[in-house]
Amino acid sequence: MDRLHYFDVLPAFAPDYSGAVSVLYDLQGTIVVNGASGCLANCAGYDEPRYFEKTSLVLSSGLRDVRVIFGDEEFLEETLPLIEGLQGSRYLALLASPAAAIVGTDHKAVAAALEDRLSLPCFAFETTGMSAYDRGASMVMMELCKRYAKPVPRSVAPSANILGAIPLDLWGPDQLAVLRENVEREGYRVICTLGMDYSFEDVERIAEAHVNVVVSVAALASARWLEQAFGTPWTCALPVGPCRAGWMAPDGFQASSDSWKAQFSAKLLGGIGNPCATACGVKVLIVGQQVWANAFRAGLMREVSGVDCTVASFFGMDDELMLEGDRSFSSEGEFCEHVVDRGYDVVIGDPLFHEAIPCKVAYVGVPHVAVSSRLYWTNPAPAVGPDALSAALATIGHAMARKKASR
Repeated sequence: MDRLHYFDVLPAFAPDYSGAVSVLYDLQGTIVVNGASGCLANCAGYDEPRYFEKTSLVLSSGLRDVRVIFGDEEFLEETLPLIEGLQGSRYLALLASPAAAIVGTDHKAVAAALEDRLSLPCFAFETTGMSAYDRGASMVMMELCKRYAKPVPRSVAPSANILGAIPLDLWGPDQLAVLRENVEREGYRVICTLGMDYSFEDVERIAEAHVNVVVSVAALASARWLEQAFGTPWTCALPVGPCRAGWMAPDGFQASSDSWKAQFSAKLLGGIGNPCATACGVKVLIVGQQVWANAFRAGLMREVSGVDCTVASFFGMDDELMLEGDRSFSSEGEFCEHVVDRGYDVVIGDPLFHEAIPCKVAYVGVPHVAVSSRLYWTNPAPAVGPDALSAALATIGHAMARKKASR
């Protein structure tokens, strides 16, 4: 298969400027995508579920050919201050489209000039439209932490931040509520949910927390920076499936990333299943955002002793969160070749991935907004909570029965 044929069957994934918009959306500001209106239409119409229920000022700069040809950046400084409603905004953010990125528009210089002129916080994020959403989300979360997080004393009562929960990573208000409830059930008051349903004031208090719970690979850079700046430990965890007490971190909150694999093993050995048990004979591939996929794998391995689970993704894969055999896909062809060569019995991921697989395989669809967009966001499968594993466990059970019957 031709590895360069990235989108023979699969659609284009959510780009980096959509990830940036997703993190900024709830902060009551003005977001301008510097490009033709098509980029804004993709972002608002296909990558942002909240756009149809909760309005935010997301606009296009109306970039035209003549401005690109002549490298005209002054029109941004001239027209953006005239935006209706800008005076009521808490910030102005500039994002680059592919056209603006290719001609090298200096958005940071424009933002600096506008901040002096408007006395309004102005951000510039050098998105390109050619990287995936997690890159854009990561750069915005990092900038917010660096600019607004303050060195404040730890809260008296145990508290936590949830880093990286955005709608593009399967998250909606209901799923976020389930996550908050599970964190609070562990005895931690949630201070900031960085990425969704939060404010600048929450970010200012982010250093009060005793721990940062990272739920997306896009938030790892921010978690590591907060650890370095304020000494806040972090853990990668999600309540996928029936969760026992201590699901957030089995050995206490060890922040160093090199302890993650030990924590992962401790979670499994302390659960229902045992990864060292006799193999059940079923090979499972989980394709999705890395932190969620790891949590899904941990849940399956607790419930089904000896199941062979591999995690893979088309998006960011942090080396220190990968176990042996995990994969990062750079193309649709590479994904298809891997599924065929490894002979998986069950594949779990966005329903559209199933369309690309050229062989017969049992499939469990868990929609990922960054992949299938609005096709499933009104009726999503649960990504977290006690029911998140139900369909996968049933499918694995059928696969085990078929293997047993064929012997």
